[in-house]
Amino acid sequence: MIIGKIKNNEDFVFGLVAGFSFGLAIGLVFGLAIGLVFGLGYGLAIGLVFGLVFGLAIGLAIGLAGGLGYYLAFGFLFPLITGTGLSSYVPVCIIGIIGFIALEIIFWLDREKKKPCESRIWFTIKKKLEALFDVITGISIANIITYITEAICQNTEAVLEVLKWTGIVIGIIGAIAVYILLNSIKYRSKKK
Repeated sequence: MIIGKIKNNEDFVFGLVAGFSFGLAIGLVFGLAIGLVFGLGYGLAIGLVFGLVFGLAIGLAIGLAGGLGYYLAFGFLFPLITGTGLSSYVPVCIIGIIGFIALEIIFWLDREKKKPCESRIWFTIKKKLEALFDVITGISIANIITYITEAICQNTEAVLEVLKWTGIVIGIIGAIAVYILLNSIKYRSKKK
């Protein structure tokens, strides 16, 4: 009986169409609004986090590898191969012997103990590589000091000017430090 009354009722059809249209419109509006807000919010947050994390990680890895490669190539290998820098004064075989002796001294003076779960072989390899890197750093620094010394010998006037102004700046900083130190004596606590 109720179904028969509903079929004949024109208000029911109007209500059904109006409810469907209104629900569809409100659903679309709120669905789009909420979808855009949360989609953009989560998309930006996740994109920003992943972009920063992976960008920093990849940038750090490339920067470290590139810097280390440049440092090894031009600070260590290039001067030894071309005979410039330190190897122009000391033969390469002497540098190698001194480097090997320094590597062994650094290795034996290292007091770090291996962890119980760590293999002796891998620990030894790790410590030898650390000592080798220290030796390579020392030789590279010696090469750089040789380049700087040669540049100083060739450009004496410019170096003297730089040294003069460096001395003036250090003197001013030292004078300020002494002034502050002497004035801090005023606040020294008196012992009784």
